[in-house]
Amino acid sequence: MAPDPVNAFEALASSLHGSHALVEGEPSVRFRWSGYELHLSVVHDQAGVRTGVVLKLATDPPLDLEVYPQRTLFNLARHLLPLQDIVVGDEAFDRAFVVKGSDPERVKELFAPAERGALLALARLGEGGFATIFSTLKAVVVAVEGRLVALEQLEALATHARALLGAYLRAARLPAA
Repeated sequence: MAPDPVNAFEALASSLHGSHALVEGEPSVRFRWSGYELHLSVVHDQAGVRTGVVLKLATDPPLDLEVYPQRTLFNLARHLLPLQDIVVGDEAFDRAFVVKGSDPERVKELFAPAERGALLALARLGEGGFATIFSTLKAVVVAVEGRLVALEQLEALATHARALLGAYLRAARLPAA
């Protein structure tokens, strides 16, 4: 029997001391972490279906960041984004991901061994090896491709996303509780 996504999201909300709701027909969880509001949900957009965690900020992120898999389709974005490619210095990680950012030294700081491991673990969790982290308007997003519905998958996403978001907050010099 397939996992019930509503029950999994409700259980996750309970374990994170957050709240559960349906948003556009999809279950989601809102919770507080390190002084910030986080929202874990399934999103349908032009690129398909993703499950991700959004860290909401009061202002636009001070550190621009775009990390995505080294896949042909996504490598086309290299020519469209004004950010530069950043070599983190870990051969397996650099082979797996394209890293772009507004401040190369601070972006490298973000990807210590534990955080590189977290993103690689998320890539194994998502469909087709897809995991991403990027900054956008008043938010930082960590997402995997596909619709995660099992509690164990959602817990892994929440855990790895918080590790990456914590590293982002440190690298961007933003306060954390």
